[in-house]
Amino acid sequence: MKNVYRRKVILLHTNEKGEKCALSASHVNKYIRIYTGANFSAKDFRTWTGTVTAFEFLSSQSEYKTKREFTKTVNTCLGAVAAHLGNTRTVCRKYYVHPAVFLAYEKGKIQRIFHKEVDHAKYLSDNELHVKALLAHLA
Repeated sequence: MKNVYRRKVILLHTNEKGEKCALSASHVNKYIRIYTGANFSAKDFRTWTGTVTAFEFLSSQSEYKTKREFTKTVNTCLGAVAAHLGNTRTVCRKYYVHPAVFLAYEKGKIQRIFHKEVDHAKYLSDNELHVKALLAHLA
């Protein structure tokens, strides 16, 4: 198969003629929009995953005592998110983790949010429901 894309081909699909074709981001995003019925893209799912991963990591940490300890914990958290998403800590902080998660940890609220009762939902985990509540509080 001739690679007509400049980026590394990660996903392939077989078209109606039985030919292998590269699956582009626009193909994935079109699929997401069709099947969700909303204006979502793959980046929205990466952002959600990064935010929930950061929340899960920070909710398992004890409260920090110094600014240095806070910074170290946040950097370790970003390392975990980066490993999960296959990206760098800087990119994850800038694009894939909602800042409210770090603010909640900084203000000592993340444990309270984590231990709050949530109504179970069919398609969301408890941690996703906690993040949803955290973000809804901002609105």
